[in-house]
Amino acid sequence: RGKRVAQALEFIQTTRFIGTKKIMFHIGANDLNRDKLSEQE
Repeated sequence: RGKRVAQALEFIQTTRFIGTKKIMFHIGANDLNRDKLSEQE
């Protein structure tokens, strides 16, 4: 039973970590797009 809880916590931490990386990537991509747009003006 305790093992299952540990696995669940590990899974949550992993998905949260992946989610954070994806969010950071999207923010970075948005910043790059904004730079390109401001260059065109």
